[in-house]
Amino acid sequence: MPTVRPLDPSDYGALHRLYTSMSAGIPHHFRVGEEQFSEQLLGYGRLSAADCVDPGLEAAFVAERAGEPIALALTTVLAKQHEWGPMEPGTGILRFLLAPPGAQEQAIAAIRAAQDHLAQAGAHTVLAMHYIFGPVFHNTGCAMLPAAWPWLGHWLFLAGFRARSSEIRLRRSMKERPEPLELPAGSELREHVAEGRTLGAPANLDEWDLYIDGENAAQCHNAFGENYVRGARHDAVHTEWLGVAERFRGRGLARAMLRLGMVRAWDRGSRVATLTTAGINFRAQALYITEGYAQTDTMWDFHIPH
Repeated sequence: MPTVRPLDPSDYGALHRLYTSMSAGIPHHFRVGEEQFSEQLLGYGRLSAADCVDPGLEAAFVAERAGEPIALALTTVLAKQHEWGPMEPGTGILRFLLAPPGAQEQAIAAIRAAQDHLAQAGAHTVLAMHYIFGPVFHNTGCAMLPAAWPWLGHWLFLAGFRARSSEIRLRRSMKERPEPLELPAGSELREHVAEGRTLGAPANLDEWDLYIDGENAAQCHNAFGENYVRGARHDAVHTEWLGVAERFRGRGLARAMLRLGMVRAWDRGSRVATLTTAGINFRAQALYITEGYAQTDTMWDFHIPH
Protein backbone atom coordinates (compact mmCIF):
# COMPACT_ATOMS: atom_id res chain seq x y z
CA MET A 1 0.00 0.00 0.00
CA PRO A 2 1.28 3.51 -0.77
CA THR A 3 2.30 5.71 2.12
CA VAL A 4 -0.38 8.32 2.86
CA ARG A 5 0.37 11.10 5.32
CA PRO A 6 -0.64 14.69 6.11
CA LEU A 7 0.60 17.39 3.77
CA ASP A 8 3.89 18.97 4.82
CA PRO A 9 5.22 22.38 3.68
CA SER A 10 8.22 20.58 2.20
CA ASP A 11 5.82 19.03 -0.35
CA TYR A 12 4.89 22.30 -2.02
CA GLY A 13 7.71 22.40 -4.55
CA ALA A 14 7.02 18.90 -5.88
CA LEU A 15 3.26 19.49 -5.89
CA HIS A 16 3.69 22.78 -7.75
CA ARG A 17 5.71 21.00 -10.43
CA LEU A 18 2.99 18.34 -10.65
CA TYR A 19 0.24 20.94 -10.88
CA THR A 20 2.14 22.91 -13.54
CA SER A 21 2.54 19.78 -15.64
CA MET A 22 -1.10 18.75 -15.27
CA SER A 23 -2.58 22.20 -15.81
CA ALA A 24 -0.62 22.66 -19.05
CA GLY A 25 -3.32 20.51 -20.67
CA ILE A 26 -6.20 22.79 -19.58
CA PRO A 27 -7.07 25.18 -22.43
CA HIS A 28 -5.86 28.75 -21.86
CA HIS A 29 -4.90 28.07 -18.25
CA PHE A 30 -3.04 30.75 -16.29
CA ARG A 31 0.35 29.55 -15.01
CA VAL A 32 0.64 30.08 -11.27
CA GLY A 33 4.01 30.66 -9.61
CA GLU A 34 5.31 28.45 -6.82
CA GLU A 35 5.02 31.19 -4.20
CA GLN A 36 1.33 31.81 -4.85
CA PHE A 37 0.68 28.08 -5.18
CA SER A 38 2.22 27.42 -1.78
CA GLU A 39 0.41 30.33 -0.13
CA GLN A 40 -3.04 29.52 -1.54
CA LEU A 41 -3.18 25.75 -2.04
CA LEU A 42 -5.07 25.26 1.23
CA GLY A 43 -7.22 28.36 0.75
CA TYR A 44 -10.53 29.01 -0.94
CA GLY A 45 -11.33 31.00 -4.05
CA ARG A 46 -14.53 32.47 -2.64
CA LEU A 47 -15.36 34.27 0.56
CA SER A 48 -18.65 32.41 0.90
CA ALA A 49 -16.81 29.07 0.84
CA ALA A 50 -14.21 30.10 3.40
CA ASP A 51 -16.90 31.47 5.70
CA CYS A 52 -19.04 28.32 5.87
CA VAL A 53 -16.48 25.57 6.56
CA ASP A 54 -15.23 24.18 9.86
CA PRO A 55 -11.45 24.87 9.94
CA GLY A 56 -11.02 22.17 12.56
CA LEU A 57 -12.25 19.52 10.12
CA GLU A 58 -10.06 20.45 7.17
CA ALA A 59 -7.46 17.89 6.15
CA ALA A 60 -4.84 17.49 3.43
CA PHE A 61 -3.47 14.07 2.49
CA VAL A 62 -0.43 13.22 0.37
CA ALA A 63 0.40 9.82 -1.10
CA GLU A 64 4.03 9.10 -1.91
CA ARG A 65 5.85 7.18 -4.60
CA ALA A 66 9.58 6.58 -4.20
CA GLY A 67 9.58 9.02 -1.30
CA GLU A 68 8.08 11.87 -3.32
CA PRO A 69 4.53 13.30 -3.07
CA ILE A 70 2.63 12.13 -6.14
CA ALA A 71 -1.04 12.53 -5.13
CA LEU A 72 -2.90 15.14 -3.09
CA ALA A 73 -6.43 15.19 -1.65
CA LEU A 74 -7.88 18.18 0.23
CA THR A 75 -11.06 17.91 2.29
CA THR A 76 -13.40 20.16 4.23
CA VAL A 77 -16.76 19.94 6.04
CA LEU A 78 -19.48 22.60 6.05
CA ALA A 79 -20.27 24.11 9.44
CA LYS A 80 -23.27 26.07 8.15
CA GLN A 81 -25.55 26.00 5.15
CA HIS A 82 -24.17 27.27 1.88
CA GLU A 83 -26.41 28.87 -0.75
CA TRP A 84 -25.15 26.73 -3.62
CA GLY A 85 -27.40 23.68 -3.67
CA PRO A 86 -28.22 24.53 -0.95
CA MET A 87 -25.60 22.44 0.85
CA GLU A 88 -26.42 21.60 4.44
CA PRO A 89 -24.11 21.67 7.47
CA GLY A 90 -22.28 18.36 7.70
CA THR A 91 -21.66 18.12 3.96
CA GLY A 92 -18.16 16.76 3.37
CA ILE A 93 -16.21 17.79 0.31
CA LEU A 94 -13.16 16.28 -1.34
CA ARG A 95 -12.43 19.71 -2.65
CA PHE A 96 -9.25 19.29 -4.68
CA LEU A 97 -7.40 16.31 -6.13
CA LEU A 98 -4.06 16.04 -7.89
CA ALA A 99 -2.30 13.00 -9.35
CA PRO A 100 -0.71 12.33 -12.73
CA PRO A 101 -1.57 9.50 -15.13
CA GLY A 102 0.07 6.31 -13.93
CA ALA A 103 -0.42 7.06 -10.22
CA GLN A 104 -3.72 5.21 -9.78
CA GLU A 105 -2.67 3.31 -6.65
CA GLN A 106 -1.45 6.46 -4.91
CA ALA A 107 -4.43 8.55 -6.00
CA ILE A 108 -6.99 6.03 -4.78
CA ALA A 109 -5.10 5.71 -1.49
CA ALA A 110 -5.32 9.50 -1.03
CA ILE A 111 -9.03 9.49 -1.97
CA ARG A 112 -9.69 6.68 0.53
CA ALA A 113 -7.86 8.60 3.26
CA ALA A 114 -10.02 11.64 2.49
CA GLN A 115 -13.19 9.52 2.59
CA ASP A 116 -12.18 7.99 5.94
CA HIS A 117 -11.52 11.44 7.36
CA LEU A 118 -14.91 12.74 6.22
CA ALA A 119 -16.66 9.68 7.69
CA GLN A 120 -14.90 10.21 11.02
CA ALA A 121 -15.92 13.88 10.89
CA GLY A 122 -19.56 12.80 10.64
CA ALA A 123 -20.21 14.00 7.07
CA HIS A 124 -23.68 12.86 5.98
CA THR A 125 -23.13 13.73 2.30
CA VAL A 126 -19.87 13.59 0.34
CA LEU A 127 -19.15 15.69 -2.75
CA ALA A 128 -15.98 15.99 -4.79
CA MET A 129 -14.50 18.76 -6.92
CA HIS A 130 -17.30 21.22 -6.18
CA TYR A 131 -17.11 24.50 -8.12
CA ILE A 132 -16.24 26.93 -5.32
CA PHE A 133 -14.18 24.98 -2.79
CA GLY A 134 -10.80 24.86 -4.49
CA PRO A 135 -7.87 27.29 -4.48
CA VAL A 136 -8.41 30.55 -6.31
CA PHE A 137 -5.67 29.99 -8.88
CA HIS A 138 -7.17 26.78 -10.27
CA ASN A 139 -9.10 26.95 -13.53
CA THR A 140 -9.96 30.63 -12.99
CA GLY A 141 -11.49 30.06 -9.59
CA CYS A 142 -13.36 26.86 -10.51
CA ALA A 143 -12.42 23.66 -8.67
CA MET A 144 -14.39 21.27 -10.90
CA LEU A 145 -12.59 18.52 -12.76
CA PRO A 146 -11.54 19.70 -16.24
CA ALA A 147 -11.87 17.44 -19.26
CA ALA A 148 -8.06 17.48 -19.51
CA TRP A 149 -7.83 15.28 -16.38
CA PRO A 150 -10.10 12.31 -17.21
CA TRP A 151 -8.01 9.79 -15.27
CA LEU A 152 -8.96 11.53 -12.02
CA GLY A 153 -12.65 11.11 -12.87
CA HIS A 154 -12.05 7.39 -13.47
CA TRP A 155 -10.31 7.00 -10.13
CA LEU A 156 -13.08 8.85 -8.31
CA PHE A 157 -15.50 6.42 -9.98
CA LEU A 158 -13.46 3.46 -8.68
CA ALA A 159 -13.69 4.97 -5.18
CA GLY A 160 -17.50 5.10 -5.35
CA PHE A 161 -18.12 8.62 -6.68
CA ARG A 162 -20.44 9.36 -9.58
CA ALA A 163 -20.72 12.42 -11.82
CA ARG A 164 -23.17 14.95 -10.38
CA SER A 165 -23.31 17.96 -12.72
CA SER A 166 -21.32 19.68 -15.42
CA GLU A 167 -20.27 23.20 -16.32
CA ILE A 168 -18.90 24.36 -19.63
CA ARG A 169 -16.28 27.04 -20.02
CA LEU A 170 -16.52 29.46 -22.91
CA ARG A 171 -14.05 31.99 -24.27
CA ARG A 172 -14.08 34.86 -26.73
CA SER A 173 -11.37 37.12 -28.04
CA MET A 174 -12.06 40.83 -28.44
CA LYS A 175 -10.32 42.21 -31.49
CA GLU A 176 -12.12 45.52 -31.21
CA ARG A 177 -14.09 47.40 -28.60
CA PRO A 178 -17.55 45.79 -28.21
CA GLU A 179 -20.54 47.91 -29.11
CA PRO A 180 -22.55 48.80 -25.98
CA LEU A 181 -26.30 48.27 -25.95
CA GLU A 182 -28.80 50.78 -24.66
CA LEU A 183 -30.13 50.13 -21.18
CA PRO A 184 -33.83 50.68 -20.38
CA ALA A 185 -34.95 54.28 -19.90
CA GLY A 186 -35.04 55.19 -16.23
CA SER A 187 -32.79 52.33 -15.15
CA GLU A 188 -29.80 52.96 -12.92
CA LEU A 189 -26.41 51.26 -12.81
CA ARG A 190 -24.94 50.83 -9.35
CA GLU A 191 -21.61 49.38 -8.38
CA HIS A 192 -22.08 46.13 -6.51
CA VAL A 193 -21.19 46.80 -2.88
CA ALA A 194 -21.64 43.39 -1.21
CA GLU A 195 -18.62 41.31 -0.32
CA GLY A 196 -16.74 40.11 -3.39
CA ARG A 197 -17.55 36.69 -4.71
CA THR A 198 -13.85 35.92 -4.97
CA LEU A 199 -10.94 36.70 -2.75
CA GLY A 200 -8.87 39.52 -4.16
CA ALA A 201 -8.28 43.24 -4.39
CA PRO A 202 -11.18 45.51 -5.43
CA ALA A 203 -9.00 46.83 -8.25
CA ASN A 204 -9.32 43.42 -9.91
CA LEU A 205 -13.12 43.31 -9.71
CA ASP A 206 -15.71 45.09 -11.87
CA GLU A 207 -19.19 44.34 -10.54
CA TRP A 208 -22.34 46.22 -11.54
CA ASP A 209 -26.05 45.86 -10.80
CA LEU A 210 -28.90 47.36 -12.84
CA TYR A 211 -31.86 48.76 -10.93
CA ILE A 212 -35.30 49.27 -12.47
CA ASP A 213 -38.03 50.92 -10.41
CA GLY A 214 -35.86 50.50 -7.34
CA GLU A 215 -35.41 46.74 -7.82
CA ASN A 216 -32.18 44.91 -8.57
CA ALA A 217 -33.10 43.67 -12.03
CA ALA A 218 -29.80 42.40 -13.49
CA GLN A 219 -26.19 41.91 -12.55
CA CYS A 220 -22.85 41.46 -14.30
CA HIS A 221 -19.93 40.74 -11.98
CA ASN A 222 -16.52 40.42 -13.60
CA ALA A 223 -13.04 39.67 -12.30
CA PHE A 224 -9.77 40.21 -14.13
CA GLY A 225 -7.09 37.55 -14.49
CA GLU A 226 -4.99 39.20 -11.80
CA ASN A 227 -7.73 38.34 -9.31
CA TYR A 228 -6.84 34.66 -9.72
CA VAL A 229 -3.18 34.49 -10.71
CA ARG A 230 -0.51 37.04 -9.97
CA GLY A 231 1.00 38.51 -13.09
CA ALA A 232 -2.09 37.87 -15.24
CA ARG A 233 -2.91 41.61 -15.08
CA HIS A 234 -6.13 42.72 -16.77
CA ASP A 235 -5.38 41.09 -20.13
CA ALA A 236 -8.28 38.67 -19.59
CA VAL A 237 -11.62 39.10 -17.81
CA HIS A 238 -13.84 36.39 -16.35
CA THR A 239 -17.58 36.83 -15.83
CA GLU A 240 -18.21 35.49 -12.34
CA TRP A 241 -21.94 36.14 -12.40
CA LEU A 242 -24.49 37.22 -14.97
CA GLY A 243 -28.07 37.20 -13.78
CA VAL A 244 -31.50 38.68 -14.40
CA ALA A 245 -34.30 38.67 -11.81
CA GLU A 246 -37.19 36.50 -12.96
CA ARG A 247 -39.76 39.22 -13.50
CA PHE A 248 -37.35 41.22 -15.69
CA ARG A 249 -36.44 38.38 -18.05
CA GLY A 250 -37.21 38.52 -21.74
CA ARG A 251 -36.14 42.16 -22.13
CA GLY A 252 -32.59 41.59 -23.38
CA LEU A 253 -31.03 42.65 -20.07
CA ALA A 254 -28.59 39.73 -19.90
CA ARG A 255 -27.11 40.62 -23.28
CA ALA A 256 -26.99 44.32 -22.45
CA MET A 257 -25.26 43.75 -19.11
CA LEU A 258 -22.81 41.24 -20.59
CA ARG A 259 -21.95 43.71 -23.34
CA LEU A 260 -21.53 46.49 -20.77
CA GLY A 261 -19.09 44.32 -18.85
CA MET A 262 -17.08 43.58 -21.97
CA VAL A 263 -16.90 47.28 -22.90
CA ARG A 264 -15.64 48.15 -19.43
CA ALA A 265 -13.15 45.28 -19.54
CA TRP A 266 -11.86 46.39 -22.94
CA ASP A 267 -11.32 49.89 -21.60
CA ARG A 268 -9.22 48.42 -18.77
CA GLY A 269 -7.04 46.37 -21.10
CA SER A 270 -8.80 43.03 -21.54
CA ARG A 271 -8.69 41.37 -24.94
CA VAL A 272 -10.02 37.95 -23.89
CA ALA A 273 -13.20 37.10 -21.97
CA THR A 274 -14.21 33.83 -20.32
CA LEU A 275 -17.17 32.52 -18.37
CA THR A 276 -18.79 29.27 -17.27
CA THR A 277 -22.39 28.11 -17.31
CA ALA A 278 -24.25 24.95 -16.36
CA GLY A 279 -24.09 22.19 -18.93
CA ILE A 280 -27.90 22.09 -19.03
CA ASN A 281 -28.35 25.86 -19.37
CA PHE A 282 -28.84 25.87 -23.13
CA ARG A 283 -30.56 29.25 -23.15
CA ALA A 284 -27.48 30.93 -21.65
CA GLN A 285 -25.17 29.01 -23.96
CA ALA A 286 -27.12 30.25 -26.97
CA LEU A 287 -26.73 33.84 -25.77
CA TYR A 288 -22.99 33.47 -25.27
CA ILE A 289 -22.43 31.89 -28.67
CA THR A 290 -24.24 34.75 -30.39
CA GLU A 291 -21.93 37.11 -28.47
CA GLY A 292 -18.86 35.44 -29.95
CA TYR A 293 -18.00 32.89 -27.27
CA ALA A 294 -16.93 29.33 -28.06
CA GLN A 295 -16.72 26.35 -25.71
CA THR A 296 -13.22 25.41 -24.57
CA ASP A 297 -13.82 22.91 -21.76
CA THR A 298 -16.33 20.74 -19.94
CA MET A 299 -15.94 20.37 -16.19
CA TRP A 300 -17.53 17.96 -13.71
CA ASP A 301 -18.24 17.60 -10.03
CA PHE A 302 -19.07 14.35 -8.23
CA HIS A 303 -20.97 12.84 -5.31
CA ILE A 304 -21.38 9.52 -3.56
CA PRO A 305 -24.98 8.44 -4.18
CA HIS A 306 -27.05 7.45 -1.17
